[in-house]
Amino acid sequence: MINIPAQNLEIERIFVQIQASNSRSVAITSANSKEGCTSVALALVERCLLAGNSTLLVDFNLYRPALQSALETTATNAGITQAQLTPPQLVTTDDQQLAITGVVAPDQRALIAQLRKPGGLSACIKQWQQQFQTIVFDTSPVNRANARNIPPEQVAAACDATLLVVLSGHTTAPQVATAVEKLNHNGANLVGTVFNDRDNPPLKQELLRELARLPPRFRSISDHLKRWISGSNLLSVEV
Repeated sequence: MINIPAQNLEIERIFVQIQASNSRSVAITSANSKEGCTSVALALVERCLLAGNSTLLVDFNLYRPALQSALETTATNAGITQAQLTPPQLVTTDDQQLAITGVVAPDQRALIAQLRKPGGLSACIKQWQQQFQTIVFDTSPVNRANARNIPPEQVAAACDATLLVVLSGHTTAPQVATAVEKLNHNGANLVGTVFNDRDNPPLKQELLRELARLPPRFRSISDHLKRWISGSNLLSVEV
């Protein structure tokens, strides 16, 4: 998982779009696993908190849970009956670089079954909205079939808005099309796509990286080219 700064320009654009559409619940999903959903979700939550919004992160990625309780508690939740979700509490990630209010991934089959029922998840969202202005869901991949999953398209349909994260250079167009079709079929409000360029850097960055590999005897030429590339308006254009 990569830590994305909350002040990142792309995160700012996502935040502004969500605020403009008055979306109080947002699902972050992807076609496949390891595309960066958790990183985007954490950055968005942090940005909402910086804006003064009370924000809750819900970990519904049962395939790769990212959140864990920061405190050893055995508290129960006054939520849905019998099998219950862990109540909102202080949670952290594996690297423990950030502590926020969240809900850890459920692991009880009875609870997962209740959340899958029509209206089960919507009831939880309504309850959480009494305490939080914004709720962000980190979901499982749409195209990954797993009997234990809470279907991400179902989570997306229960939210006001959905963002699809795509890992550039890895996720194929048919995989994205399949994920979008599932989301649309279930009534999700897909408001945008986030392209993760982790393995697909822009030309400007690649040129600077290659120049850094030149031998020391070419330092003067390398420095001149670096200044030219860094100041190039053409190479700075976002595609």
